[in-house]
Amino acid sequence: MKHDALLNHAGALLAAILSRASAADKAMERHFRDHRELGSRDRGEIAETVYACLRTLALLRYLGGEKAPASALVALHLLSQGWSARALEQAGYRERDEQFNVRSLTEKLRNLDAATVPLAVKANMPEWLVQRLVTQLGEEETLELAAALNRPATLDLRVNTLKADRETVQARLAAEGQALEPTPYSPLGLRRPDRAPLFKTAGFRAGLFEIQDEGSQLLGLLLEPKRREMVVDFCAGAGGKTLELGALMANSGTLYAFDIAAKRLENSSRVWHVPASTTSAPSSSPMSATSGCDAWRARPTASWWTPRAAAPARCAATPTSNGARSTSMPSLQPSAPSCKPQQPW
Repeated sequence: MKHDALLNHAGALLAAILSRASAADKAMERHFRDHRELGSRDRGEIAETVYACLRTLALLRYLGGEKAPASALVALHLLSQGWSARALEQAGYRERDEQFNVRSLTEKLRNLDAATVPLAVKANMPEWLVQRLVTQLGEEETLELAAALNRPATLDLRVNTLKADRETVQARLAAEGQALEPTPYSPLGLRRPDRAPLFKTAGFRAGLFEIQDEGSQLLGLLLEPKRREMVVDFCAGAGGKTLELGALMANSGTLYAFDIAAKRLENSSRVWHVPASTTSAPSSSPMSATSGCDAWRARPTASWWTPRAAAPARCAATPTSNGARSTSMPSLQPSAPSCKPQQPW
């Protein structure tokens, strides 16, 4: 990809994410939809550049200053990855403000003293969160945890055991040129370290697997749902764990999916082929949880989100993973935590 295109698209995309404080993946969907001239390889390079900036956002802000524009943050990242000042200039980097020009950014990066960098900047987390972690874990373990959470997410998928076993799916994907390895903990998962267009494979179209992080798979396995049970998923999101629970229940029983985001449940209900409804469930019902850690790796902005006042939960009453039956529940009024972004930018 040409340097100027990478610089321009990455800068524009990062600016959109920071200014709107929206999920990075959604911002990328919009950006790439508006720029269909970009090929899949170009989109991948732009996305990885932006995600890398988000994973080191605190450090880039520390170097560039709180008012540094997104283009300067991208330029700092590229300089840290080996780009020369001349390459930046040839790519068309032009910031009128003297403190953000190429020479100034190069000097800031060259003069960085790692020993004086604040702990929250090293961890790429909000100060309040680092303080809590240090109190509980100590500085060394906090940095180890932060390093793990700031690593790029792997691409994990969960095999649909109603249709195939893991070895069969692995072999079919390999035949399509997609090499994956078994996940180390989940007996249902396959993994590859980088992104790949698995949605285009025949295996995906046949319903042999779903994209799902290994951590989420383990939560479903820990629940150990039995056939013909009634299970409530109180943090359904896009419905990945709900589908897993349905498969573990051998497509029998009843599942109720809850989430604070009605839109996500509406999207999920289309996958389940049932209508979504706004109701609630008793808090004593069986439930599955969410780890949250997978979200940090897949969406680097998640670490900057803080709890907000409780909001009403929403529910989509659904059958198990491949059924076509909808059900309903009594209307109660529980509450669920919501989030709002704490803007470090």
